[in-house]
Amino acid sequence: MKWSGFLMDSVSGRTRFAYNEREFKRQQEDAEKLQMSLNRMVPAAETKDLGACVTVGNSLTKAFRQVDRICMRNNVPRQFKNQRFHEKPSEKRSRLRSEAHRAKFRAGIIRLVSLAKNMRRWGY
Repeated sequence: MKWSGFLMDSVSGRTRFAYNEREFKRQQEDAEKLQMSLNRMVPAAETKDLGACVTVGNSLTKAFRQVDRICMRNNVPRQFKNQRFHEKPSEKRSRLRSEAHRAKFRAGIIRLVSLAKNMRRWGY
């Protein structure tokens, strides 16, 4: 017997199409099992401190974007790339010296630009 219907996934909010009744029931059971397992999960803050945590609301992609933003802010991808291969101590010293110089230069430029904006506001 051919039967068709739609299943609204309660977790992702997506509508899925089932070709027959058996597939429809299987998808429905899978969605219910997933929802039950999500309800049983203990929040990470209760078990142990994992550092930066992101609460997942309705949108999983939004949560991944937040995690990605936190990683970018903490330079995780750059550290990961730097730690892929061994770095000689002399090269590490020169890289750190260069990064420190760039940071000081950037801070000086920011200070000068803000000073110029303030002077313009003051009427110079």
